[in-house]
Amino acid sequence: MQLLSGAAHVAWMEVQPELRTRVEALARATDLEAARVAFGALSESWIGVLERFSFAPGALEPGTKLAVFHCPMAFDFAGADWLGVSGPVVNPYFGSEMPRCGTLERELDAER
Repeated sequence: MQLLSGAAHVAWMEVQPELRTRVEALARATDLEAARVAFGALSESWIGVLERFSFAPGALEPGTKLAVFHCPMAFDFAGADWLGVSGPVVNPYFGSEMPRCGTLERELDAER
């Protein structure tokens, strides 16, 4: 919290309750489907946070990039995104059933 001031602090305070709620929902999930739904909601939130705030370049190993992936078949073809390390698709929604289902949509930039 000490790293944020002014408008950044206000913006963080706006998104922090949503992140907490979604992390708690994932922790409370009692079956795989509930965990996938909670993971999808949490992923949406984190993608929004990283697009809004960015992240420190030193947060990742050199040469590593965060990316947004998309699975068009998740949730009965409604589709869902997730964060991952840029590279091959590793689908969290279908796991071992269809681990490569999805596409790398975009890489996220480190601190601008």
